[in-house]
Amino acid sequence: KSRVAVVYDYESEWASEHTATPTQQVHHIDEPLQWFRALADNGVTADIVPVRSNWDEYEVAVLPSVYILSEETTRRVRDYVANGGKLVVTYYTGLSDEKDHIWLGGYPGSIRDVVGVRIEEFAPLGTDWPGTPDHLDLSNGAVAHDFADVITSVADTAHVVGTATVLETFKDDPWTGMDGRPAIVGNTYGEGRSVYVGARLGRDGIAKSLPAVFASLGVEAADASDPKLLRVERKDEATGTKFTFLFNRTHGPVETSEEGEPIVTSLAKADGGKLTIGPNGVVVVKR
Repeated sequence: KSRVAVVYDYESEWASEHTATPTQQVHHIDEPLQWFRALADNGVTADIVPVRSNWDEYEVAVLPSVYILSEETTRRVRDYVANGGKLVVTYYTGLSDEKDHIWLGGYPGSIRDVVGVRIEEFAPLGTDWPGTPDHLDLSNGAVAHDFADVITSVADTAHVVGTATVLETFKDDPWTGMDGRPAIVGNTYGEGRSVYVGARLGRDGIAKSLPAVFASLGVEAADASDPKLLRVERKDEATGTKFTFLFNRTHGPVETSEEGEPIVTSLAKADGGKLTIGPNGVVVVKR
């Protein structure tokens, strides 16, 4: 399996499609894909896994706009981080329980102490209303669109217990009330670490923010993968044989080298240990 699990939840998608939500611009279904692609842009191949799967056995777990956090998922999140797990949580996570009842006491509901933030208000972005910001800039150069959290408390305040560090802030005209507010926050909880991303950053903004996110979590920001290639490694448990799948993510040819025997090539050429993979091409290497 991969180092990173990105969690997907059908019930959160259904809940986020409801009309009585803070914005109609955000749906859970979009966020796992954006995180998967941004991680790949940083050379990290993630697994997309259901919320009821073994995501808590990965080195890093990402909860991207998982609107519904049941009591069972809450327990797993708390245990995962307390026992040394590395967790990334985004805006629009933990707004309600499994009955779609809103968690009280601020967001992200039942895990706000795990991520070290307390949110009391939301800031939908766009052009629907005069005076509403179309976007918010972050201090690292990323840009938030559609939605941002108004983080009113971070750990070490009267409302949240823990040790938090503000990694990035919003930059905006002071009259909006968002200038200087926390946008991305790192926190310690038990033996583990968490990072909360309080805005919709899209693929490019996530990719730009990931080095600081991984640094705060205390894990390597990237593996040995070429970001132009999607690299998936699998092992046959019965024989011990390892297989590496290489997919070209670009619109041009990509050259790379890989130890092992190429057993499948599609829109690609293998010359000894050198591989040339064309657009939409794939190579499977047996080791």
